[in-house]
Amino acid sequence: MEHFQISIDGPAGAGKTVLGIFLSQKFNFLFIDSGILYRAFVYYCLENKINFTNLKKLKKIIKTFIVDFKNKDTIIINKTKILNLKKLYRNNINTNINAVSNLNFVRKKIVKILKNISKKNNVIMVGRDIGSVVLKKANIKIFLDASLKKRIERRVNQKKLVNSKVNYENIKTNLIKRDTFDINRKHGALKHVKHEMYFDNTQLNVTETNQQILNLLLRKYKFLQVDND
Repeated sequence: MEHFQISIDGPAGAGKTVLGIFLSQKFNFLFIDSGILYRAFVYYCLENKINFTNLKKLKKIIKTFIVDFKNKDTIIINKTKILNLKKLYRNNINTNINAVSNLNFVRKKIVKILKNISKKNNVIMVGRDIGSVVLKKANIKIFLDASLKKRIERRVNQKKLVNSKVNYENIKTNLIKRDTFDINRKHGALKHVKHEMYFDNTQLNVTETNQQILNLLLRKYKFLQVDND
């Protein structure tokens, strides 16, 4: 029996992760943020003291990289290292993520791992190239979008929860850079694909977005069932 796949793509700040977690809980699917695997690889490189400018060593170590999900909060690296996802957001990982995420040989390996995981589980996967590259045959493809102004506002409010001093212009600059990078990425660029459900949530809050998309999916795909446990 083939497993069910839902892809969610979109720019930074659109609410993909929140939506993905919400739907995964409703349908009892495995939630996967594809970016976690790139972070896990950076962690693996740091643990093995790999220089991120040394492509020869990166090509060698990516061959030994294995990762799987224990649950929504924990991954297993190379079948032995159990790691809470929170540890993958440390500064030393944040500063090195771009060094590997645009390398084609890294992306190929990560895509292969993601595809293998999706063959074993019903999944909801979020990212930039899920519907276009990773899960080309996903049963449902969603592109979640919002205006730049709204996405900046969300990022500002998000950061204010942990830091009262937030620089609006810095957040705006970083989001614009990220959009430009994602759209023009050589491999796995952010783009629209055929048969996707395009949803703009600029005028909606998180709860409204999640509920409207859930209702839309339940109306359109009668076989989907909500897990009420």
